[in-house]
Amino acid sequence: LCAAMGTPFEVSGAVHLDGELADAMDLVWLGNAGASVTALRIEARSSSLDYRSRRLAEVLAAFGKVRMLDHDKSGHFWTAWQELKFLRELGGAVWRISTMPRTGPKLVSAIARNVDCHAAYDWAGGLIWLLVTSARDAAVSDVRRTIAESGGHATLVRADPAIRAKVDVFQPLDPGITKLNAGIKQAYDPDGILNPGRMYAGM
Repeated sequence: LCAAMGTPFEVSGAVHLDGELADAMDLVWLGNAGASVTALRIEARSSSLDYRSRRLAEVLAAFGKVRMLDHDKSGHFWTAWQELKFLRELGGAVWRISTMPRTGPKLVSAIARNVDCHAAYDWAGGLIWLLVTSARDAAVSDVRRTIAESGGHATLVRADPAIRAKVDVFQPLDPGITKLNAGIKQAYDPDGILNPGRMYAGM
């Protein structure tokens, strides 16, 4: 993904799904059941689209088999991606993680050592949709610890209500930022009546 974004061919989308999530997209016409999928999008006038697509495929040939999608199949794929179809089709807790693109795979690998999970990467790897399928607490301790070590930000966007009621859904704030936010909250809501504890406990 990073290699593609570093080319001069104006890649406008760079995503990757592991095999489980790729299968949930129901892309049978790809003919690669159980295999991971990396997709790159180029948007351009037809006069330059063929050239840029061909040159990009040459640059990325070392990473694996490259396949060009026609307009209809490309539209189908990117619509399904935009709708996060791969998450709607599968159960489990979902984390939205932001980190440095080159850090993403290492971060997911660290979490996966202790937790059954599947990942889809956007923003060339900088945005991760992590599906946790086994942990009863949505793997909150593993995710938070790994984020603290690797750097980034994680939000629990889907989990059972009982889990969401017990854990911090949003990334814990730095103590200095917490103090600043608390001061602003006190200034604008001195009686604490506006969504108390909605985002962070005590605020």
